[in-house]
Amino acid sequence: MKINMCGLVLLVCTWILFSVNNFSQSLDNGKLELKTILEKMRTETGLNFIYGDNIVGHIKADSNNTENFNEENLKKMLNDCNLAYKFFGNKDVVIFKKSIKKRKNSGTVVIKNILENDSGNIIEPKIISGVLPVYPPEAVSGNIEGTVRIKLYVTTKGDVFKIIVQKSSGSALLDSAAVNYASKLKYIPAKVNGKYCNIWLYKDFKYYIVNKHNSK
Repeated sequence: MKINMCGLVLLVCTWILFSVNNFSQSLDNGKLELKTILEKMRTETGLNFIYGDNIVGHIKADSNNTENFNEENLKKMLNDCNLAYKFFGNKDVVIFKKSIKKRKNSGTVVIKNILENDSGNIIEPKIISGVLPVYPPEAVSGNIEGTVRIKLYVTTKGDVFKIIVQKSSGSALLDSAAVNYASKLKYIPAKVNGKYCNIWLYKDFKYYIVNKHNSK
């Protein structure tokens, strides 16, 4: 019997392609292209799914969602694909990508007071002004952190008479912010043995980015 070699080669190639295709499908673990699932849902439910190929693309989803269709299945399937939907009327369903919101950094300032001569006879001055420290926006956006120590002279009238940057943070922005804050303060003066007195007071300003550290 004469063997047709061309036919045999074609048959072998066809079998290989068929086997590879079946193997590939088995790797998908029951997943189908999302577009195919949506079209099946469209046929079964009458819903008009509206989407762009650039949105759905070649995303594959769990084909089990085609069984016993309900809105909860749709929501879960799209959520797994980082997609969302919105109904317009009773039939139109627009599918869109979830927007990824970038969390903005926020800065926090922690202030610590230190008396130059901390003895039991001294009652430290108390702030009575409602001024709040400000973390410069440029420093926040630039992820600039640091600790500033300033030295200020509080008079018997509760005024800040002099301010010295005792230890720089390494950033002019942060140093200036600390000095600017301190210059606006008003105090109940310090007391020694029951009498108001002038006093040198240290303040440490720790500037740090909240989200930068929470994400670690």
